[in-house]
Amino acid sequence: MAINPKQQKEKRIKVDSRGKISLKSLVPEEVTSYKAKLQDDGTILLRPIMEVEYHPEEAWLFKNPKALKMVKEGLEAAEKGEVTRIDESFWNEVDALPDEEDEEE
Repeated sequence: MAINPKQQKEKRIKVDSRGKISLKSLVPEEVTSYKAKLQDDGTILLRPIMEVEYHPEEAWLFKNPKALKMVKEGLEAAEKGEVTRIDESFWNEVDALPDEEDEEE
């Protein structure tokens, strides 16, 4: 994630009455959480994380690095206009494939 140079400046943040701080003014809206690490010198290192929600049926993709790589490559190719039209019969063949549940029986 690239941080805008304007956001790289140091800023003093005060602790509120509940002992909390707000980082909202420092990071892009896309940041949803942080990885925090306490350094030996007492410094707290925060690394912003942008989490993506996905449907449970898509979880397999994120657990399969090879498939995820192929999807990413396909999306990059499509962005560059490197696309190929798929014949309608391809989708008929895909629809005819057995479901995972069918294979287990």
